[in-house]
Amino acid sequence: MHITLRSISEVDFEFIYEVTRVTMQTYVEQTWGSWVDFEQRTIIYDSINLSTHQIIQIDGQDVGCLAVEIHPSYMQLMKLYVLPNFQRRGIGTVLIRQLVNEAKAHEIPLLLRVLAVNPARKLYEREGFIVQTQTKERIYMEYAPVK
Repeated sequence: MHITLRSISEVDFEFIYEVTRVTMQTYVEQTWGSWVDFEQRTIIYDSINLSTHQIIQIDGQDVGCLAVEIHPSYMQLMKLYVLPNFQRRGIGTVLIRQLVNEAKAHEIPLLLRVLAVNPARKLYEREGFIVQTQTKERIYMEYAPVK
């Protein structure tokens, strides 16, 4: 299995929407009670940034979406969505470890937020992320490199 990341263009917006819908709809419904397609499509399209988003590929096939913002004092993992047929194959773990290594190299923390009902929290905890704060809906986590 060869994992690569590729830059996105506007033609990828619908794929990013579909990956988000397939991976997150159940958790959004559990958290807020419903998934209104038109509203979610607007929110998701508005969140896509050509400079922060990438398409995750396995052996050249598009299988997910990664979005990372890099700031002077921290990195923020915004999205890590992998299509269900490709989940539980270590793709997320590989990508998280790469981001952790990048944060360590720059001696800055790697931050993320995850919906409280999303079992991905276990993956982040396993990779060394610590809960910093929590609301009813979201858990905010941080991987802080040892200095």
